[in-house]
Amino acid sequence: MATLEISIAAFLTVALPWTIVAWIDPISLRKYEMRYLKAKKEGLTAADIAQQERER
Repeated sequence: MATLEISIAAFLTVALPWTIVAWIDPISLRKYEMRYLKAKKEGLTAADIAQQERER
């Protein structure tokens, strides 16, 4: 049973901080998001992306 608890604790140690960062969505890390990388490749601006998100 200790193995299960250790594995859950290890998973949460890694998953929780990244989940919190994704939930907060800091502007400084948005350049690493896949949708922004795709938009940059297509030549879209931040205003175009914001418009697309409002339309959803």
